[in-house]
Amino acid sequence: MSAVADALKSKRADALENVLALSLGTGLVPQGIPPSSISHPLKWGVNYWMWPFAYNKVPPTALLNPMMDCTSQAVTMDAQSLLSGNFRRGNVPLSEEIGLDEWKKVDALEQYARTYMGSDEWQRMRDWVEKNWK
Repeated sequence: MSAVADALKSKRADALENVLALSLGTGLVPQGIPPSSISHPLKWGVNYWMWPFAYNKVPPTALLNPMMDCTSQAVTMDAQSLLSGNFRRGNVPLSEEIGLDEWKKVDALEQYARTYMGSDEWQRMRDWVEKNWK
């Protein structure tokens, strides 16, 4: 969305319908707080919500990761709404959480990327790019 705003403000695009945007994510992991770790959330209090890792069963970033994912998804929805067919988002699905600095897992990341690049979703992305960026 920042790139779209910048393109219009700087006059690199003269109108919104002339903006094409391709967004590629760094991987998407289904996460959250495991249901088995939830006793009665209304009784958790601020300590449990702010430091869930202190209570063992909850991942250390149980609240941060969904918040970041929701922000990303909201921006994606805004871009899709604003740009309609002139916007595409691709994000490699991961079955495990891999930090951006976990260089030892580069082989696993490569495998996830190769699997994604063999998917119908990726082919649709390639078709869209080929059609719009000749």
